[in-house]
Amino acid sequence: MSATIRQIVDDALTVVGEVSGAGVQAYSEDRMFGDTIRAFNMLFKKYAWDQYIDWFTLVLDGATGKITTDAFTHVRDFEDIMSVHRAGQAPALPVAPKGLNPNILNGTSVLYWSALPATDAAYDLKKIRMLPRTATGSIDVCARVYPKANTVAWSWTDVMHLDKDMIVHGVAFLTLLADETNSSAAEGQRMLMEARFTDIKAILADKPLAAGGSNTGLPMEWFPR
Repeated sequence: MSATIRQIVDDALTVVGEVSGAGVQAYSEDRMFGDTIRAFNMLFKKYAWDQYIDWFTLVLDGATGKITTDAFTHVRDFEDIMSVHRAGQAPALPVAPKGLNPNILNGTSVLYWSALPATDAAYDLKKIRMLPRTATGSIDVCARVYPKANTVAWSWTDVMHLDKDMIVHGVAFLTLLADETNSSAAEGQRMLMEARFTDIKAILADKPLAAGGSNTGLPMEWFPR
């Protein structure tokens, strides 16, 4: 069940308030607000959640290998780019080998993709480049999208669309982890978070999947001989 940060912190406060022992302390809501974001980020990276995946069709500039639009306003990092395809084609393109000299590649058909250097002024909003740099046309990109735009901060009323209990246990784990007198309680919350994560993954894995897909190499269309 999705929940706002306010609801998650309220539940996490109840959890940490039940921890017994002389070391129990009053926990700052502002600190737990930050812990909620950290717990969400940890879980966001831990699995490719369907509700946080989107597809983009993007045009190449034909000169630098970059896309022509600032498309990735909700894509945080290069590792959140899951696959790149020539537009309308099923097979995923390979990532360029790190030792590949891009200057030896020519032509207008995309062969590889890689990260833009983080020093490139366009990195935050473009993230990737195609090789050869002179490739033209369009690409289809599958990426993990973060719920907040890259320059926008979270607020108490924002909704986190992940399992509420899983995040609550994650927040309690991070909060108690900073309290050295409650390390065993922190470990207990981590285990509860991991157990919930495992349960949800099992539920998702039990869903029927279609044969084929972008990376299998199976044909998407069939014709009689």
